Amino acid sequence: MANDQFPGGSRRLWWLAAIAYGLANILLHEPANDIAKRLVVVLGLQLFLWSTRAFFLAGAVLVLFLCRHLLRDSQTVRRLLIFIPFAAALDLSLVIYPSERIHYPQYAILTWMAFKAGGQALPAVLLSFIFGYLDEANQHWVLYANDPIAYFDWNDVVLNLLAALGGLVLLPQENVRKVPTKRILAAAGAWTLGMSLLVFLLNPDPYLMRSQKTDSFWLVSSVKTHYHVLTATEGTILLGVVLIVTAGLYWPDRSRAPAVAIPLLAEEGWLRRAERRRRRGGQTGETFRPN
Repeated sequence: MANDQFPGGSRRLWWLAAIAYGLANILLHEPANDIAKRLVVVLGLQLFLWSTRAFFLAGAVLVLFLCRHLLRDSQTVRRLLIFIPFAAALDLSLVIYPSERIHYPQYAILTWMAFKAGGQALPAVLLSFIFGYLDEANQHWVLYANDPIAYFDWNDVVLNLLAALGGLVLLPQENVRKVPTKRILAAAGAWTLGMSLLVFLLNPDPYLMRSQKTDSFWLVSSVKTHYHVLTATEGTILLGVVLIVTAGLYWPDRSRAPAVAIPLLAEEGWLRRAERRRRRGGQTGETFRPN
């Protein structure tokens, strides 16, 4: 979708709204946690957990219902069939508490707002991802800087990106450049090798993970959910590969301008009417001969 479909003033308002919303996600993290804790006290832990599961399931169904017109597009259906199993695998592996699924509406909405502001899908996802990363960085280095058990949560960074991608697959399809699959795979492979070497040399896990132990692949939470804590190697590789594949599939094609319909040319008989207009003006092609 081209930018010119959105008036300049409207785009500026959407940009302000998107940035304000992204900052609110970061700055209101602690108040939101306090609200969740109060709900646990009021409802009880088990009722709170089941109510959050039901809430997010109902939300997913509602989104699909509201976007049902998009399901008539075969491209959108194909994207959903690829995205849903991938998202489900990450969700079941990385979510510790059901309330963490609040990330999904947070950053899917931000992606949609950024799309309304800029009119392009890929930059909208990247903006949402940046805000999601800053959110987790703020928690690690500001909010919980002195908490010895608060580690840098690569899981949440991935979930934030997953939410942005969820918004992406439901956005209107735009002209994209056909990037060869070999080039995408080569870039993903180079990223994997490069980050593996960099993390091996820097070894940031003792600093980022603090007292969090990663001896076992699967851990069990206090609410009996099984999850995996991503290390720096796993987190950077997973994020980079997903972003590379997304960019390869959604890179906008600037060379393909949208077709412009000219209604007059589509009307039947326009040539005959044009000929009659010329004749009424005396332009019949005949030579003028004075009497």
